[in-house]
Amino acid sequence: MMNVKRLSFSYKSQSILDEVSFSLKKGEITGLVAPNGTGKTTLLKLLANLLPTKQGEFLIDGENQREMSYKKRIFFLENVEGLMRELSVLDHLKMIQSFWQSEVELSWVLEKFSLEDIQNKPIRKLSLGQKQSVLLMLYVMSDAEVLLFDEPTNALDPTNVLVMNEMMDYLREKGKIILYSSHNLENLKLLADRIFFLKNQKIIEMENDASIFNSYQTLFVQEEKVKKWT
Repeated sequence: MMNVKRLSFSYKSQSILDEVSFSLKKGEITGLVAPNGTGKTTLLKLLANLLPTKQGEFLIDGENQREMSYKKRIFFLENVEGLMRELSVLDHLKMIQSFWQSEVELSWVLEKFSLEDIQNKPIRKLSLGQKQSVLLMLYVMSDAEVLLFDEPTNALDPTNVLVMNEMMDYLREKGKIILYSSHNLENLKLLADRIFFLKNQKIIEMENDASIFNSYQTLFVQEEKVKKWT
C-alpha cells in the first residue's frame, strides 16, 4: 500500500495542495481527475520524488520518500518529451529494464503493443501516437510496484486505447498500485476501482458510478466560460 499523509505544496505564493492525505491499494486503479492547472501533474511529480517535499510524507509499505530505494519502487514519465530523440525504441526498453532490474522480456512487451516493426527506429522518426505507445511500454518494462500515469490516452487512436485498457487490467491483476490522471472520464469510469477529484487543493474520493459525470459537471464545469458562437 502507498500512504500519503498531510502533503502540502505551494509554488511561489500559490497553494497547490493543502494537507492532502489518501491511500493507494495494491491491485487497484485509482483515477485522478481535475481541470488543467489544478495540481494533478504536480501531485504525481511529488509522489515520484521529482519535486521537493517540504511538508508531508508518503510511504510504500512503510518506506518513505527519503529512503534510497524508494525511487526504484515507482515509475513515472510525464509525457513523450521525456523520451530521447536519437535512441531507438529498443534502446529505451533496455535502459528501463537495466535501471529497474526488471525481468520482463523485451520481445513480450513489443509483441503486446504490436510494435516489433519499429523497435529499431529512433524516437524522432515516430508519430506522436507511436511515441505514446512507447511511453506506455516503458511502464510495463519497469515492473515497478507503483505506476503513476499522466494522461496516458494522449494521442492514442481507438485501437491503442483498447491496448492500453488491456495493459491496465493486466497491471492491476499483477497487484500494481496505479494512479491514473486523466480528463477522459469515460475511460476512467470503465477502468478505475476508485476515483479522486482534486478540488480546492484537497482530494475528494468519489463513487465510481453513474453519478460521476454529474458530479464532475457540478464541481468543475464553468458554464459562464462557454460562450455562444452565433
